[in-house]
Amino acid sequence: MSKVILIDGHSILNRAYYGIPLLSNAEGLHTNAVYGFLNIMFKILDEEKADYLAVAFDVHAPTFRHEMFEAYKGTRKPMPEELREQVPVIKEVLHAMQIPTLEHAGYEADDILGTLMRRRDMMCPLYPVTGICFSWQRTRSRSAFRRRRCQVQRSKIIMQ
Repeated sequence: MSKVILIDGHSILNRAYYGIPLLSNAEGLHTNAVYGFLNIMFKILDEEKADYLAVAFDVHAPTFRHEMFEAYKGTRKPMPEELREQVPVIKEVLHAMQIPTLEHAGYEADDILGTLMRRRDMMCPLYPVTGICFSWQRTRSRSAFRRRRCQVQRSKIIMQ
């Protein structure tokens, strides 16, 4: 049976950014989050031997939660510019690797993963990879949930 890995791109990119000291290329473009993201992605693919992979990203736009609650994420600090400049780079790298990316205005990456996890007609196991702890609530019996832990070499299966 095929196995599908679904990565919450912004969550893992954010963890990679804060988990690796700032790195930059010769032109001054920061690369630490891209480097860390790819290391995490390759590690998961090696561990899981997945047949398919897709990465979901947040869209920089208000979500349906902002419409329901105006102060949603109101106390969150803005994304550092050194991280923001790496988002289009990781998307470009993933496209060059022919890895599908998923995004939809009004929804965050974990919403996209949650929607796919709840699809009852999926015929293969789905393995979401995220750093967001509450996401495990969205899993189904044909799924396992993987949360990347900071300062740890392996990911941890939370629920199967």
